[in-house]
Amino acid sequence: METVQVKNWQLEVDPAATERAQALREAGGPESCGCLHCRNFATARNVAYPAEFVQLLGRLGVPPDRESEIYHCGEVEPGLHFYGGWFHFVGRIVSGPDALSGGPPACAIELEKISDRFSFGFTNKLGLVPTSFPAGTVGQLEFSAKVPWVLSEPCVG
Repeated sequence: METVQVKNWQLEVDPAATERAQALREAGGPESCGCLHCRNFATARNVAYPAEFVQLLGRLGVPPDRESEIYHCGEVEPGLHFYGGWFHFVGRIVSGPDALSGGPPACAIELEKISDRFSFGFTNKLGLVPTSFPAGTVGQLEFSAKVPWVLSEPCVG
């Protein structure tokens, strides 16, 4: 494990173990699902993630196309849709705020804004961890993004 400082978080990460776990997956969440909203996200991924975030993913050993989950919340501005999601990595939060505070039935999401369209944070509250990850120390990188609708198909629902 190596120690990495990311904004307000100190993390212990194992990029090589993360790369191995991610390489065993056939595809990321959007491609695995294939619904209209996921297809739009996958097509717009290259404009959804700021360069700073893509660099962070690289430091963690996570390919940018290996989201464990994404979700669509609707159009929030003309042509921009609100998405959220998360990635997994081998590691843990050593210090810093947990992006998911509270618990059932209500959970607050507190993310670090890095642009008008993108925020992220880390949590120890895990969801949908791919089976390729080793049992034990896994961290979750949450994000939210305003993403353009790029498909020729209209957004429905």
